[in-house]
Amino acid sequence: MRITILTIGKPRTSFVLDGVSEFMKRIQRFGDVTLLHLKESANATDIEKYAKRSQLILLDEKGTEYTSASFAKMLDACAQQSVDLVFCIGGADGHTPDVRLLPHKTMTLSHLTLPHEMALLFFVETLYRSLTISAGHPYHRD
Repeated sequence: MRITILTIGKPRTSFVLDGVSEFMKRIQRFGDVTLLHLKESANATDIEKYAKRSQLILLDEKGTEYTSASFAKMLDACAQQSVDLVFCIGGADGHTPDVRLLPHKTMTLSHLTLPHEMALLFFVETLYRSLTISAGHPYHRD
């Protein structure tokens, strides 16, 4: 299973960049994960290029909520079925209407509205946590 994280726009805040860099380094031990930053003007056609044979999951405050353990189980199920995943984090104004028309699932990190840069940081930590749960690594504690 390959995982791609798409962001609309590139983070600029130093502590977000540092945190994302740290968790992406850690993630590489557990999975094939790529982080790509698309231009603010990215549209559905741009996103479709990366999600052709993958399950597209939009991060959205109205999406399905997972616990760390249930997210790990979802990732495990996708890995067993050889389903590649593309997670897309919208820009400052969220996902555009044309992106929402793409076949997709939605996932929320919180029912709170998060700035898109913070959503990226929280998501890479969540992904790391879930991958460590699947690997039996002691990072996550119940």
